[in-house]
Amino acid sequence: SAYRIELVGSGSVDDEVAFASPDQFGQIVADLDRLIVETAARDLTATGMLHLKAMMLIPVHYETLANKLLRDRYVQALKRLPPSSKRRGIVHLLDMPAGVPQSRLFQILSVVAPFFRSTALRVPVRFQDFDRLAGSKIGLLTLDSGRFNALGKPELTDIAALVGQARRRRMRVFFEAAPTPETALAVKRSGVHY
Repeated sequence: SAYRIELVGSGSVDDEVAFASPDQFGQIVADLDRLIVETAARDLTATGMLHLKAMMLIPVHYETLANKLLRDRYVQALKRLPPSSKRRGIVHLLDMPAGVPQSRLFQILSVVAPFFRSTALRVPVRFQDFDRLAGSKIGLLTLDSGRFNALGKPELTDIAALVGQARRRRMRVFFEAAPTPETALAVKRSGVHY
């Protein structure tokens, strides 16, 4: 099993984000990525991770790692993670644009690799660019339920095809945030691992 680490709060940043320029939006997203790591580091250190035997899925946006200034600040936060993150941590790369060269992907992931056991990548359901991932430590592909307008037979067929391709490459597929138990069961029947 895996724990997905997220920020959960009582407030909302929607108003700030709605008026942010593209540069400010990237900074806001990077600050949230860093805050997630800092919160996880604090809480995991406090608990000693004694009861957490599952993997930790820690999200980070592509732009946070692609921008040197944002990446350096993020790495400083990663240094506060407890040593157990190297055994149980999985960095979850979000919003990677299509067509990122393999060399660039490796460069970005090499910066965070020392802090985590593996890498997860959020992909669209019809993802085909597996060759670009060859040789990386990406062992988990994730699908977000929020990206589906509906989840009928065509979508479940696409999910099953993705699972088959991932399995041939020794990757697993994780379906995030199923809105109902029926959805979770339907997706599980299509072969999704988590």
